[in-house]
Amino acid sequence: MKITPTHRGRNRGSGTRNSRRRGAVIVVVALSAIGLLGMCALAVDYGMLNADANRVQRGCDAAALAGAAKLKKTGTTAAADATDTATARTEAIFVAAQNGITVTASDVTFADNNTRVRVRSSYLRRFMFAPILQINSRTVIRAATAEVAPINSLKGAVPLVITMTDYNTYLSGTPFWVQLERMQNGDGFQSAPSNAALGKSMGEAVAVDTDPNNNGKSPSWWEDGVKYGTDNETKLGVDYSSDTAINANLGNQSRRLEDAMEDATDARMRRAADLGYAINTTDSYYPSYPASAAPRIFTIMVADEQGSVSGNNFINIKKFATVFLSDVANSGGGSSSRTQMQLRILPSTGASSDDPDTGVGYPPGTSSSTFPSGPSIIRMVDDL
Repeated sequence: MKITPTHRGRNRGSGTRNSRRRGAVIVVVALSAIGLLGMCALAVDYGMLNADANRVQRGCDAAALAGAAKLKKTGTTAAADATDTATARTEAIFVAAQNGITVTASDVTFADNNTRVRVRSSYLRRFMFAPILQINSRTVIRAATAEVAPINSLKGAVPLVITMTDYNTYLSGTPFWVQLERMQNGDGFQSAPSNAALGKSMGEAVAVDTDPNNNGKSPSWWEDGVKYGTDNETKLGVDYSSDTAINANLGNQSRRLEDAMEDATDARMRRAADLGYAINTTDSYYPSYPASAAPRIFTIMVADEQGSVSGNNFINIKKFATVFLSDVANSGGGSSSRTQMQLRILPSTGASSDDPDTGVGYPPGTSSSTFPSGPSIIRMVDDL
C-alpha cells in the first residue's frame, strides 16, 4: 500500500503533540511532588517535633518535682543548702534520664534562697521531608520550675501545741514524751528534755482553742479535736487561746481535759488496731508507716515557751508538725495524774497544694530567706 505524503504528515504531527503532552505531565508531577513533600513535612516532621516538645516538657516537669523534693531537707544554713542542692541536682538528672531526656549539671539551677529548682533540656530533631523546603532540623528547648513551699494554714490540725525547743531537739525523728501542762497558776509552757523523776524525756504540751472568733470551748470539743482534728482553719502567726479558755484547768475540775486527752489518744490507737496496725519495738516503718497506721499520724502545732499566767493565755503558733503517736502512758492516779503521749516528728513534706483545706505561703514575718521548717508542699510554678 502506498502512503501519501499527507498521511505521513498527519502521523508526525500527532506524535509531536503526544510528546509535548507527556512532557507537561512530568512538570505537573514534579511540581506536585514538591507540594506533597511539603505537606509531608508539615504532617510528619512537625508532628514528630511536637511529640518531642511534649516529651521533653514532661521530663523537665518530673525532674523539677523530684529535685524540689530534696530541697530544705537538711536545714537552713548555707552548708545545709549546699548539701540539699547537690542532692536535688543529682535526683533531677536521674529522673530526667528515666523519662528519656538529657539533663546536665548546668541545666539544673536554683533560685529564691534555694527553695526553687529549674530544669532545662533540649533535643535536636532531624527532619525527614522538610529538607525539600531547605529546613533540615530544629532544636526543641523546654524548662520547668518547681518549688518547696511552706504551709501557712490548714484544717484538720489537732488542737495541741508542743514547744519549739522540743520540736528542734527531736526533729530527726527520735521519740519523745509530752504531757499536758497548766498555763494558769502553773509553771508555764516549757520544754523538759530530761525528767529524772519520770525516768524519761518529758516535754510539755498545752491545749488550745483554734477558733479565734469564739474562744471558750469545752473539754468535749477538744477531745473530738484530738480524735479527728478540728474543722477550724488554723493559721501560723495567729494567737490562739490556751487551755484556760477550754474551761478545764489541769489539776482541778475532775481533770476533765486530762480525761479528754486520754480518751482521744486511746481512740486513735484503737482505730489503728482495728485497721490491722501493730507497732513493733524498733519502729522499722519510720517514716513510711503503712496505711493502717494512719489514725496514729496527725498534725499538731509548735510555739515558743511561755511562763505561767493568772488569766487566759494566748499561744502564737509558729509551725505545724506532723507526728506519729508511738505510745500512751499515765503517770499515776490522784490530782497530779498526767496522761502522756510519746511522739515522733515525721518528715515535713508530702501535703498537696490541690487540697482546698491547705493554705500555701510564708507565715507573717517569714520569707524564702528564712524558710520555716515544718509541713510543706512540692508544686510546679510558672517557669520564668
